[in-house]
Amino acid sequence: MNKTLITVGAVIIFILAAVAFVFAPAKVGSATQRNSVVFGKYDGKPIELKPGTEFAQAVNNIQQSYQNQGITIDESNYIYVYSYAFNAAVQAIAAKTAVEKTGYEPSDLEVSRRMLKLPYFLDENGKYSPKIESLYSDEQKEEIRSSIKNMLVTQRFQDDLLGSSEELAGKKFFGLKSSKAESDFLSSFGTKKRAFSMISFNKSEYPDAEITKFAEENKDLFEKFNISAISFADEKTAEKVQKELTNGEIKFEDAVKEEYSEKYFSDNEGKITAAYKYQVKGILADESSLDAIKSLANGAFSSVIKTSSGFTVFRKDGDNTAPNFEDKDTFDVAKKYITSNESGRIEDYFINIAKNITASATIEGFDNVSVEDIKGAEKATLPAFSLNYGGVSIIDKLPTDSAKTLASATNNENFWEKAFSLKSGAYSEPIVLGNYVVVLKLDAEENAEPTKAETISTDIANYDQSSAQSNLLGSDKVENDVWNAYARLHMNK
Repeated sequence: MNKTLITVGAVIIFILAAVAFVFAPAKVGSATQRNSVVFGKYDGKPIELKPGTEFAQAVNNIQQSYQNQGITIDESNYIYVYSYAFNAAVQAIAAKTAVEKTGYEPSDLEVSRRMLKLPYFLDENGKYSPKIESLYSDEQKEEIRSSIKNMLVTQRFQDDLLGSSEELAGKKFFGLKSSKAESDFLSSFGTKKRAFSMISFNKSEYPDAEITKFAEENKDLFEKFNISAISFADEKTAEKVQKELTNGEIKFEDAVKEEYSEKYFSDNEGKITAAYKYQVKGILADESSLDAIKSLANGAFSSVIKTSSGFTVFRKDGDNTAPNFEDKDTFDVAKKYITSNESGRIEDYFINIAKNITASATIEGFDNVSVEDIKGAEKATLPAFSLNYGGVSIIDKLPTDSAKTLASATNNENFWEKAFSLKSGAYSEPIVLGNYVVVLKLDAEENAEPTKAETISTDIANYDQSSAQSNLLGSDKVENDVWNAYARLHMNK
């Protein structure tokens, strides 16, 4: 559900803010019926959820848009509606403020013309129906007129700054114009392409033998503690209960069920389940406390120990267990530890293999080098692509469909630098790309046709619009308190 909302909402953010104000307010939902809540400010003026504000209008209209698409909105995902509506409201308020200074105001005739084209007043044949319009109250129709005025003001502001699709004799009416020199320069991007051969190594295929070797060399990390714990939010309560436990005034099994007992690190019975030494060490605020826990007699309680969350009293339930890496569960724990904490060791292993393969390929040739005996290693031929750090839309992008290994390469500066500094026939140094280590060989350089000027002009306009919105929403005038306002309205219910 959340992913669907994110996808839909992303579109709303990066289109004209006016779109958030073109739906009829007559379909108002429950959102604006709440008490006024401030979601932030623009230029010191509150953006609040109360009838008649740009924000409330945007909330209702975005909510209605979702509902028209069959998307259910509940208390848990209203945050998306509020976030998109806040951005739209900021843009609308900024536009209104700027346009008011010019004296511009949409004419009544233009508002009426737009109003009669709304789908709410059209019959089944798409024609305006006075009968359908009469079903709306005067108050509702006045809200609609107000909505249209807001939309026209915002649209005029964005048209003046960024241009519109309206033309006369092939010339656009408003906004920034892209010069031919600019379009020609940008259209030349991507005309130089390079094709590569690639050998990749999957770090997920780190050999079991290497894992066992590391684990045996670091056995103490995987010693398993047999302990229980009871945690507290405050130190005074922890000290009081610790004395009661030590003096036998209360049983551990009873204490762990009390309201003051927090289950930060244990199950409902107080048992520490993540009990390997490195995991227990991670619980403690001070690693030196580990020795105090380990030295406890069986059945004894520790003093109050400050932990990563709150304060904890530990009980030793039995002797520690030495690791046996032939046991699958213990081996899997070691594997998870290495993957999470020793990624450099894994990278170094595959980088060394990649260097050896590259040395062989330089002598024997790419086609004659075999990687079949290396689990997870693959050879591939990459179609020619252009230098496009960041994946901008005016240039062709990396061929990730045919080479999923490159999925994380788009924003990897090291990848682009090495790939486009190679000489013909040369091999790159090993490059770490997410979960892979790769070696590239430059096969050929190609020239491509420039991008069409009209496509470039459209892209320039889109970039201008996106940049303008980003700058506005990121300006010092904007105070975004959407999350806290959402929490006040929904999360405490």
